[in-house]
Amino acid sequence: MNYLNGGFLVVTAIVLAAVLICWRIGAWRKRRALHALLGGFADDPQAVKLSRSRRFVRHALLAVAIAALGVTAARPYWRRSNLSVTMTGRDVLVLFDVSKSMRSTDLAPSRLEHARYLLREIVAAFPGDRFGLIAFAGKAFLSCPLTNDGIAFDQYVDELSPTSVPVGGTDLEAGFAAALRALTASGGEERTLLVLTDGEELTGNGARLIEKLRSAKVQVIIVGLGDAAGAPVLDDEGNFRRGADGKIIMSRLNEAKLREIAQACGGVYLHSTVTNNGFAAIRDLLAAHRKKVEREARRALPVENFTWTLSLAIAALVLYFLLPERKKAMLWLCALAAWSLAGAETPASLYRNAVELHQKGENQSAVAIYEKLLADPKLPEAVAARVRQNLGVVPHEAARRALADARKKVESQQLEPALKALADGEKSCTDAESYYAGAFALNAANFDASPLLTDLALLDADRREIEALKKKIEELQKQQQQARDKTQKAKRENQQSQSSSSTGGGKPQPGKADPALDEATEAAEKLSHSADKMKQSKLRDAADKAKKSLDEARQAQEKNDRTAADKKLAEALAALGKEEKKGKSPASSSPSKSDQQKSDQQRSDGKDGAAKPQKNDAGKLENDRLLQQMLDRENERRRRIAPMRGSGTIPKVEKDW
Repeated sequence: MNYLNGGFLVVTAIVLAAVLICWRIGAWRKRRALHALLGGFADDPQAVKLSRSRRFVRHALLAVAIAALGVTAARPYWRRSNLSVTMTGRDVLVLFDVSKSMRSTDLAPSRLEHARYLLREIVAAFPGDRFGLIAFAGKAFLSCPLTNDGIAFDQYVDELSPTSVPVGGTDLEAGFAAALRALTASGGEERTLLVLTDGEELTGNGARLIEKLRSAKVQVIIVGLGDAAGAPVLDDEGNFRRGADGKIIMSRLNEAKLREIAQACGGVYLHSTVTNNGFAAIRDLLAAHRKKVEREARRALPVENFTWTLSLAIAALVLYFLLPERKKAMLWLCALAAWSLAGAETPASLYRNAVELHQKGENQSAVAIYEKLLADPKLPEAVAARVRQNLGVVPHEAARRALADARKKVESQQLEPALKALADGEKSCTDAESYYAGAFALNAANFDASPLLTDLALLDADRREIEALKKKIEELQKQQQQARDKTQKAKRENQQSQSSSSTGGGKPQPGKADPALDEATEAAEKLSHSADKMKQSKLRDAADKAKKSLDEARQAQEKNDRTAADKKLAEALAALGKEEKKGKSPASSSPSKSDQQKSDQQRSDGKDGAAKPQKNDAGKLENDRLLQQMLDRENERRRRIAPMRGSGTIPKVEKDW
């Protein structure tokens, strides 16, 4: 038998010797005190209810338990087994360019989004490796340390933007310096540096750092993003950036410089395009490097076998505590065992049962037991605080589920169900906060508050995420409503201009469109941009369709064709959707002046404020439809006759109605 920690055997022998000496000294002092107290009756079995043989057995059991625990701590083993360790132990540090030139659109939708997609594919292909992230532009910052958590790493990748680094430019030297610090601190044997950049505006002198990368045997892979022909750079609003001379700023891939840096580092340069993003080549390079590590990880490991010594120690300790030194004590032992087998409910047992149910997902049963515990006035404060914390975990988990459900609904273009899920999540956050606050307010002496503080921090972060997503959805819906209202306003003004033109009350100036139409077009364009930001393709397409109809309506108004403009405005309203208010269509959301006068007249004709009974809705709608048809025919007739006025063909007639 061999031992991995043989020193524990020496410690165990010393402890056993000390325990035996203490037992002998204690037994001698007890015997002397007993003789001093009882005199000749010290050896009378009727006066002293003590079994010396049972005491000896108990001491022997404790000695066996100590010896078995010592052997267990020494970690015994009999043989070794050749095991294949498949863990790669490789560290991949990603140097990600977030300069403003990464907004160029030669790699659709942009270089930044293209690099994000490529990086996610690489991380998904190697789940066993550790990935770290450094964002660099004019400066470099460690955004995510090396981690095996792919989900957390993806979240850091999603947050990358030109605003991540406040200093502009592309300082590759600063990025290499930050990468060397991170890779040196990791202590890994196999390290890879993956650089994603367009090479635009390279600054700094990285010759010294390149030499350090070569000496550290770091595998370097540089991926060039963009086109040598160049592409315009977009600003925060999605417009083309212009220089001081007013010309559009162009960004070009600095491929020659990137190839030079890759050769100096002893690495590989790859060009990522739309048709060939370079993923296969990067995957093959990383996979070849990975096989080398797996072969080095094969070694023989000892097969430990300490379960029998640990079982012996536990059994000896149980017998030591159960075996009494007096005969009458056996009665108390039997009573205790019977009470335990009866399954008496104690606060500790109830709490354990509730925790087990909670872990199994049976939250309702667990909550019922938690509330039963809180109803006990004798419940210790430390247990009460833990119970309140666990009660807060239940709605906290519900809030996180609601947030995840809302995100899925937003991805599937369902904004209203997403808002409902977020409202449920806010309510669950409020419930969880009340329980957490109750647990914290108890200020129990033996209560470890660090897990509770962690839960409170997580709850605050989840609440902020819920509020942020809700604000984005509500803002998008508000913009959609504004686009509807302004389009409806443009439609009313177009109809009023059409009516005034048909009755000879003046013509709109040719070559000009209504100002309300410009406002509606701007609102539709803003809605399209916001919907695209939230990846709401359906709403974006609807806004684009509405904008196209509004542009055509403007062209019709410039040609003084109000009828065609009215038709295009109706198409724009249809594209933007119906009004949210029930019982009203977009065309009737704002009553006209004549309708308002009729409504005022109807109210004034009533007695004691009571409104007159209205006609049947179906009949009223039919009458309105017929009147509208008559008005349309009259307007069309006047439009045809209007050019003839002033030509002498038809004399002007003064209207008296």
